[in-house]
Amino acid sequence: MTSSDFVELRDFKVLWECVNGRMRCHFSDYLRDAPAKVVESVADVMFMRMKGEDAFYSKDVQDYVTSDSFLRKNQFTYIDRFEDISSGPEGECFDLEDSYRRLIAMNLVDFDPDICIRWIPWDGGTYVGHSSTLMKTVALKDVFDSDEHSRELLDYCLYSQLVHIRLGFNVSKPERIS
Repeated sequence: MTSSDFVELRDFKVLWECVNGRMRCHFSDYLRDAPAKVVESVADVMFMRMKGEDAFYSKDVQDYVTSDSFLRKNQFTYIDRFEDISSGPEGECFDLEDSYRRLIAMNLVDFDPDICIRWIPWDGGTYVGHSSTLMKTVALKDVFDSDEHSRELLDYCLYSQLVHIRLGFNVSKPERIS
């Protein structure tokens, strides 16, 4: 027997657990208003992958999660769920919008009015930041917002995250299925 629900998660993902022989699926609430065929397709992919089979999202899923309406409905919810994310791109020493404009001027990235760029606290980890292709959001670690680092390093770090967004949603590997 299987049951499912929608849960508030920062990232778009599906979690599952087996308890007393029952499988329980927890779908990201970003899918709460999705058509039934989209949710069913996500579930099918999850079950196939659990069995070790190759599985890819349907065109319905791809179209839904990459649509402008999905982004408009969910981007700010996604940002609000980030712990300690900055309210804008301005830092103590650097403004991420300035870095973004430099990358555009160098023709390394194209301007995208939907991109949201913010700072997040450094947690001691090795990642320069976090990006979400679906939510078109980049969050750079604030360790780079320092006079100790050059703006070229900042530009490179931002570029490395923007590349993920430019590559887009990979239908063969979702952002995260745990």
